[in-house]
Amino acid sequence: MNIDRENGLNAIYGGLLLGGGGGGILSEGIKILDQVVKLGGIELHSIDEMDNDSIVATASLVGSPSSKDKFVGAGHYKRVYELFGSIYDKAVKGIITNELGAQSVTNGWMLSAMTGIPFIDAPCNGRAHPTGSMGSLGLSRSKNYVSVQVCAGGKGDSEIEVTAKGTLAGASKIIRNSAVAAGGFVTVLRNPVSAGYVKEQAAVGAIEAAIKIGGILRADENNIQKTISDLMNCIGLEVLCEGVLTDVILNSRGGFDVGECVIKSKDSIYNVSIMNEYMTAEKNGVRIATFPDLIAIFDKKTALPVISAEVVGGTEVVLAKIPSDRLILGSSMSDIELFKEVEPTLEKNLTDYAFGEGREGN
Repeated sequence: MNIDRENGLNAIYGGLLLGGGGGGILSEGIKILDQVVKLGGIELHSIDEMDNDSIVATASLVGSPSSKDKFVGAGHYKRVYELFGSIYDKAVKGIITNELGAQSVTNGWMLSAMTGIPFIDAPCNGRAHPTGSMGSLGLSRSKNYVSVQVCAGGKGDSEIEVTAKGTLAGASKIIRNSAVAAGGFVTVLRNPVSAGYVKEQAAVGAIEAAIKIGGILRADENNIQKTISDLMNCIGLEVLCEGVLTDVILNSRGGFDVGECVIKSKDSIYNVSIMNEYMTAEKNGVRIATFPDLIAIFDKKTALPVISAEVVGGTEVVLAKIPSDRLILGSSMSDIELFKEVEPTLEKNLTDYAFGEGREGN
């Protein structure tokens, strides 16, 4: 499939929903698409086209979407490829994105357009997630894997480029800290693995799914009733409430956007916690959705999902979820340890609901 402007827009709009509140900003994704189209576009390839021994690397964007000083330019995408080649001696034959989101679905597009390396429909995860380890194809379970990660971003005195090699957790922490130093965001190339491994661990086909969803969102724009109805039929969207965003608390903490938004309906209060993505939803204090369920907040006027970095108090919204079993997820979403890692920052229990008995009421 050719990622031309039409398919690219559909993928980006689909990513806007599948980002689950994270995954970057719509306008930034479109900017990348415009640059890719000027370079001639790219092809979306199946992982089945690749020999099992071929090396695949993950492209990602790490940082805080609400940061005011974030900057990643075209030169940074080329630079991470050069840096990667300086510390890894095998040829990269394919590129995948770490996650889906309005901007992160485009991770790897510029690099593919610049180098001709195929972009593969096998994201590490078929939704967005807060940590790098969650987008690492289950490599967190391998004690012997040596992670190779490079990043670049920022401008002026904040411009930075970093290479890291070591444990997955250690290298990921260095990259996250680099994003803070760069003013909010860095583009990353990381974690080379075999195509055979990707076939077993990735969210294969998730980008085609995003293109389908994005087509619905674009066709139904400004019509919230039709949007909700079509997404119910397409992907099992469930409406949790309609109401007004009354409070939004969002702070940058350790390279993440962390906080909460409050939605008031006719007879209930809904609280949605944020760690880049919408992580939990509660009705009058009772948990009704937990990551990796996809929690979405739709602006009733535009009928489009609103990311956490752009939620505004006073907006009339529809709060909805897509149960995790309706999503195409990567293997890292079954690793309970990765959920435990984010609980201290989020200050919410995830594991009892995502893995334990509480899942029944989720």
